[in-house]
Amino acid sequence: MKKTVVTALIAGLLLSFGSLAEPDKGKLKPDFNKKRKIYIVQLAEEPLAAYEGHIPGLAATKPRASRKMNPQSSQFQHYADFLKSRREQVLSAVPGARKVHEYKVAFNGFAALMSSKEAETLRARKDVLGVWEDKLLKPQTDSTRDFLGLTGIRGPWLWGITGEDVVIGVIDSGIHPEHPSVADVPTPKRGDRGREISFGPAPEHFVGEGCDFGNSDFNPADAPFECNNKLIKAQSFSESFLTVNTLADYEFLSARDADGHGTHTATTAGGNYGVEGPAGGTLSGMAPRARVAVYKVCWDAPNPDDSGCFSSDSMAAIDQAVADGVDVINFSVGGSSTTFNGPDDIAFLFAADAGVFVSVSAGNSGPGAETIGTPPVFPGSPRWPPPKTTRISVPGCSWTRRRISPPPSRASRAAARCGWQMSAPYPPR
Repeated sequence: MKKTVVTALIAGLLLSFGSLAEPDKGKLKPDFNKKRKIYIVQLAEEPLAAYEGHIPGLAATKPRASRKMNPQSSQFQHYADFLKSRREQVLSAVPGARKVHEYKVAFNGFAALMSSKEAETLRARKDVLGVWEDKLLKPQTDSTRDFLGLTGIRGPWLWGITGEDVVIGVIDSGIHPEHPSVADVPTPKRGDRGREISFGPAPEHFVGEGCDFGNSDFNPADAPFECNNKLIKAQSFSESFLTVNTLADYEFLSARDADGHGTHTATTAGGNYGVEGPAGGTLSGMAPRARVAVYKVCWDAPNPDDSGCFSSDSMAAIDQAVADGVDVINFSVGGSSTTFNGPDDIAFLFAADAGVFVSVSAGNSGPGAETIGTPPVFPGSPRWPPPKTTRISVPGCSWTRRRISPPPSRASRAAARCGWQMSAPYPPR
């Protein structure tokens, strides 16, 4: 119970801030054929995070309340194999497509390079729920512990709510692993006071592995680094970006951060307390005792307009983060869309279904009407599917629906009148 409360509080504070066999990154060559683009395809079956065991012979894989998924379990493996066979069946309908990513944990589907005609072929299939053209999103940002009241006499830090044994998965532009905010050093148990204690091994529920640094063949400045009890994992996802683009000469083909945004968001969320700032003063993350797992999806290109984070790469990171067992996903990345039925929205909703608190930025624009960008997840509810009866309210409009799959057309019309579209896992075709 205590851990659940701590996770929810930390994730709420973060809101104040802004796969299977994959291609070999080193061998990917950009495809500049404008007739072919990356599309994200969602299939009908539920992903591992949501499957409740309705298919004979395949046990449920959805984790119980307050539990994490077990990727090593036979249930997980058997249902994952079933989903893979379904993906291969759908992909066989478009033999000219080139698979870029496969998704199974927080989203069931794949991303592939294909023509618009091939995308329409898949969109017409009954076993395909949705097909989206991939989007390039941009990093967003930021702010401070004192402003949020964390350090006050009645603040959560005094009560020891500082992120102990909580794993924050940061999906962004990577991290500078030598940064003192993610050093494995003793820090105060109560945030900014009390005796300093060391970080122990990664929490048992976190099963992620790997520390993706040291690709000096691509960039000689990419020094090797071993992850520790504070920075417990680092992985990069560049398949989609490298399919249509090239990297800037200063970029790193690893989880190392080239532009600083990912380091900023990761250390703001879960950086150590007591780090000396460049202009003086003491720096600290909002949850200074939390562990940090980094998933790099944002990349710099030679042309800054081409830099960013493709949704298909981000979804692969979401899939992996949920399988790894993170407690919180921090995603300070977004776009200008104001609808809520994109594939990344869907993946985040299924991540929430698996017990992960999803914290996303709402854009750098505003104040003003229609300045909140996506993916801010489903309005009015942090999880999907909703309980049996859910009342959803937005200014000037509210309605109640019972849990029916797929959503009735009446609910869709009501949603349209409210100014937003129904979300996953049943997007409009």
